Amino acid sequence: KESDFDYEVSMDFDPRQELEEAGISHFQKDDNYINYTLIRENGATVLQLAVKEREQEPQIVAKTTLNDYRGSIQLKLVSRHNQYQYLYSLDGGLTFIELIRTEARALLSNGYTGAYLGLYASSNGNASDGFADFDRVHYKGFQR
Repeated sequence: KESDFDYEVSMDFDPRQELEEAGISHFQKDDNYINYTLIRENGATVLQLAVKEREQEPQIVAKTTLNDYRGSIQLKLVSRHNQYQYLYSLDGGLTFIELIRTEARALLSNGYTGAYLGLYASSNGNASDGFADFDRVHYKGFQR
């Protein structure tokens, strides 16, 4: 219900096939969402942020190859003052690294009904026996 919040997920995920991905989805409508996911791309494990604004194609707005990834990650979304900050940790949450900051307006649309936060996993249409194990999900809202 809050516009300012912290959302953190601990995830074990070992994407073995191309385009397997898992992480966080910040979802407003079928054609308006932000996916913050780990994905297997060209044999590498990549962390990416995909933004799908209404009436536009999805855009990868940030990505980084995680050469030190060992199968566990913490993903964090911090929302403050109409900005989203996307962070990740590879050391069990001891330290977080910022991937990107975006404006919150990417999830606004006509007929706004509110946005949802959730877990996301997909093989993107490919046959797969892969899985993501979400160990912990934590949400904390703040009043403005």
